[in-house]
Amino acid sequence: MLKASRLLRPALFLCIQSRGLWKYRWGYPFGWLLVLSAYFLFFPGSLPEKMVILDRINVSCCNLLTILPGFYIAALAAIATFQAETMDTPLEGHEAHLCSREGEEKDHNLTRRRFLCLLFGYLSFLSLALYLINIIFKAAPPSVFLSRVLPGVEVFGELLLTGLIWLFFMQLVCLTLLALFYLSDRIHWKNPNFKT
Repeated sequence: MLKASRLLRPALFLCIQSRGLWKYRWGYPFGWLLVLSAYFLFFPGSLPEKMVILDRINVSCCNLLTILPGFYIAALAAIATFQAETMDTPLEGHEAHLCSREGEEKDHNLTRRRFLCLLFGYLSFLSLALYLINIIFKAAPPSVFLSRVLPGVEVFGELLLTGLIWLFFMQLVCLTLLALFYLSDRIHWKNPNFKT
Protein backbone atom coordinates (compact mmCIF):
# COMPACT_ATOMS: atom_id res chain seq x y z
CA MET A 1 0.00 0.00 0.00
CA LEU A 2 2.77 2.46 0.89
CA LYS A 3 4.63 1.73 -2.33
CA ALA A 4 1.51 2.21 -4.46
CA SER A 5 0.38 5.46 -2.83
CA ARG A 6 2.11 8.70 -3.71
CA LEU A 7 0.64 10.52 -0.72
CA LEU A 8 1.70 7.89 1.84
CA ARG A 9 5.11 7.18 0.28
CA PRO A 10 7.03 9.14 2.97
CA ALA A 11 5.92 6.50 5.49
CA LEU A 12 8.02 4.00 3.51
CA PHE A 13 10.68 4.60 6.17
CA LEU A 14 8.71 2.22 8.40
CA CYS A 15 9.34 -0.58 5.85
CA ILE A 16 13.13 -0.38 6.06
CA GLN A 17 14.54 -3.65 7.38
CA SER A 18 17.58 -3.21 9.58
CA ARG A 19 18.61 -5.01 12.73
CA GLY A 20 19.15 -1.94 14.89
CA LEU A 21 16.42 0.35 13.57
CA TRP A 22 13.46 -1.15 15.47
CA LYS A 23 14.56 0.32 18.79
CA TYR A 24 14.56 3.84 17.35
CA ARG A 25 11.22 3.47 15.60
CA TRP A 26 9.29 1.72 18.38
CA GLY A 27 11.46 0.60 21.34
CA TYR A 28 12.61 3.93 22.78
CA PRO A 29 9.36 5.81 21.96
CA PHE A 30 7.25 3.13 23.65
CA GLY A 31 9.58 3.11 26.68
CA TRP A 32 9.40 6.90 26.97
CA LEU A 33 5.61 6.72 26.69
CA LEU A 34 5.48 4.20 29.54
CA VAL A 35 7.66 6.45 31.71
CA LEU A 36 5.47 9.48 30.93
CA SER A 37 2.30 7.49 31.60
CA ALA A 38 3.65 6.15 34.89
CA TYR A 39 4.62 9.68 35.91
CA PHE A 40 1.09 10.97 35.33
CA LEU A 41 -0.57 7.93 36.88
CA PHE A 42 1.38 8.24 40.11
CA PHE A 43 1.74 12.03 40.06
CA PRO A 44 0.12 13.47 43.18
CA GLY A 45 -2.96 15.51 42.47
CA SER A 46 -6.46 15.16 41.16
CA LEU A 47 -7.44 14.12 37.66
CA PRO A 48 -8.49 17.66 36.62
CA GLU A 49 -5.08 19.01 37.70
CA LYS A 50 -3.33 16.33 35.64
CA MET A 51 -5.52 17.10 32.62
CA VAL A 52 -4.57 20.80 32.88
CA ILE A 53 -0.87 19.84 32.90
CA LEU A 54 -1.37 17.52 29.91
CA ASP A 55 -3.22 20.26 28.05
CA ARG A 56 -0.34 22.69 28.63
CA ILE A 57 2.13 20.08 27.36
CA ASN A 58 -0.05 19.48 24.30
CA VAL A 59 -0.10 23.22 23.54
CA SER A 60 3.70 23.41 23.81
CA CYS A 61 4.11 20.37 21.56
CA CYS A 62 1.67 21.83 19.04
CA ASN A 63 3.71 25.05 18.98
CA LEU A 64 6.81 22.97 18.26
CA LEU A 65 5.00 21.08 15.49
CA THR A 66 4.23 24.35 13.69
CA ILE A 67 7.91 24.90 12.86
CA LEU A 68 9.31 21.36 12.55
CA PRO A 69 7.99 20.44 9.07
CA GLY A 70 9.85 23.38 7.51
CA PHE A 71 13.15 22.33 9.05
CA TYR A 72 12.68 18.71 8.03
CA ILE A 73 11.84 19.65 4.44
CA ALA A 74 14.87 21.97 4.27
CA ALA A 75 17.10 19.16 5.57
CA LEU A 76 15.56 16.77 3.04
CA ALA A 77 16.35 19.18 0.20
CA ALA A 78 19.91 19.67 1.45
CA ILE A 79 20.55 15.92 1.70
CA ALA A 80 19.04 15.19 -1.71
CA THR A 81 21.36 17.71 -3.38
CA PHE A 82 24.47 17.36 -1.18
CA GLN A 83 27.48 16.71 -3.41
CA ALA A 84 29.68 14.10 -1.74
CA GLU A 85 30.67 10.69 -3.00
CA THR A 86 30.27 9.17 0.45
CA MET A 87 26.53 9.94 0.37
CA ASP A 88 26.05 7.40 -2.42
CA THR A 89 27.90 4.55 -0.71
CA PRO A 90 25.97 1.80 1.09
CA LEU A 91 25.34 2.18 4.81
CA GLU A 92 27.99 0.62 6.99
CA GLY A 93 27.36 -1.38 10.16
CA HIS A 94 23.85 -2.84 10.22
CA GLU A 95 22.77 -3.03 6.59
CA ALA A 96 19.43 -1.49 5.74
CA HIS A 97 17.24 -3.05 3.07
CA LEU A 98 14.15 -1.93 1.24
CA CYS A 99 12.12 -4.09 -1.16
CA SER A 100 12.09 -2.87 -4.74
CA ARG A 101 9.21 -0.80 -6.05
CA GLU A 102 8.46 -3.26 -8.81
CA GLY A 103 7.10 -5.74 -6.26
CA GLU A 104 10.02 -8.11 -6.64
CA GLU A 105 11.21 -10.01 -3.60
CA LYS A 106 14.81 -8.87 -3.86
CA ASP A 107 15.99 -6.21 -1.44
CA HIS A 108 18.13 -3.21 -2.19
CA ASN A 109 20.86 -2.03 0.15
CA LEU A 110 20.24 1.58 1.03
CA THR A 111 22.84 4.25 0.49
CA ARG A 112 23.39 6.96 3.07
CA ARG A 113 21.57 9.47 0.88
CA ARG A 114 18.54 7.22 0.35
CA PHE A 115 18.35 6.33 4.04
CA LEU A 116 18.52 9.97 5.15
CA CYS A 117 16.01 11.05 2.49
CA LEU A 118 13.60 8.37 3.70
CA LEU A 119 14.23 9.40 7.32
CA PHE A 120 13.64 13.12 6.75
CA GLY A 121 10.71 12.44 4.43
CA TYR A 122 9.07 10.41 7.19
CA LEU A 123 9.84 13.08 9.81
CA SER A 124 8.25 15.74 7.58
CA PHE A 125 5.20 13.54 7.00
CA LEU A 126 4.84 12.61 10.68
CA SER A 127 5.22 16.15 12.01
CA LEU A 128 2.65 17.46 9.53
CA ALA A 129 0.23 14.61 10.34
CA LEU A 130 0.58 15.15 14.09
CA TYR A 131 -0.01 18.87 13.68
CA LEU A 132 -3.17 18.30 11.61
CA ILE A 133 -4.47 15.70 14.09
CA ASN A 134 -3.88 18.15 16.94
CA ILE A 135 -5.86 20.83 15.08
CA ILE A 136 -8.73 18.40 14.46
CA PHE A 137 -8.77 17.33 18.11
CA LYS A 138 -8.93 20.96 19.23
CA ALA A 139 -11.83 21.70 16.89
CA ALA A 140 -13.70 18.47 17.66
CA PRO A 141 -12.50 16.73 20.85
CA PRO A 142 -12.46 12.95 20.49
CA SER A 143 -14.65 12.56 23.57
CA VAL A 144 -17.57 14.18 21.69
CA PHE A 145 -17.17 11.80 18.75
CA LEU A 146 -16.56 8.74 20.92
CA SER A 147 -19.58 9.48 23.14
CA ARG A 148 -21.80 9.13 20.07
CA VAL A 149 -20.07 6.13 18.54
CA LEU A 150 -19.06 4.19 21.67
CA PRO A 151 -21.14 5.48 24.58
CA GLY A 152 -19.78 4.55 27.99
CA VAL A 153 -16.18 4.05 26.90
CA GLU A 154 -15.36 7.55 25.67
CA VAL A 155 -12.82 8.16 28.47
CA PHE A 156 -10.98 4.93 27.68
CA GLY A 157 -11.13 5.70 23.94
CA GLU A 158 -9.79 9.21 24.45
CA LEU A 159 -6.94 7.92 26.60
CA LEU A 160 -6.13 5.31 23.94
CA LEU A 161 -6.12 7.92 21.16
CA THR A 162 -4.02 10.29 23.28
CA GLY A 163 -1.55 7.50 24.03
CA LEU A 164 -1.28 6.65 20.33
CA ILE A 165 -0.63 10.27 19.42
CA TRP A 166 1.98 10.54 22.18
CA LEU A 167 3.65 7.35 20.94
CA PHE A 168 4.09 8.91 17.51
CA PHE A 169 5.26 12.18 19.05
CA MET A 170 7.89 10.26 21.05
CA GLN A 171 8.84 8.49 17.81
CA LEU A 172 9.24 11.91 16.17
CA VAL A 173 11.57 13.03 18.97
CA CYS A 174 13.60 9.81 18.89
CA LEU A 175 14.01 9.81 15.10
CA THR A 176 14.92 13.50 15.17
CA LEU A 177 17.72 12.69 17.61
CA LEU A 178 18.84 9.85 15.32
CA ALA A 179 18.80 12.20 12.32
CA LEU A 180 20.82 14.77 14.24
CA PHE A 181 23.38 12.09 15.08
CA TYR A 182 23.71 11.21 11.40
CA LEU A 183 23.96 14.81 10.20
CA SER A 184 26.21 16.14 12.94
CA ASP A 185 28.60 13.22 13.39
CA ARG A 186 28.06 9.92 11.57
CA ILE A 187 28.03 11.39 8.08
CA HIS A 188 31.61 12.64 8.59
CA TRP A 189 33.15 9.33 9.64
CA LYS A 190 35.77 8.21 7.16
CA ASN A 191 35.98 4.69 5.81
CA PRO A 192 39.69 3.79 5.55
CA ASN A 193 38.97 1.87 2.33
CA PHE A 194 37.23 4.81 0.67
CA LYS A 195 39.43 6.89 -1.64
CA THR A 196 38.69 10.60 -1.59
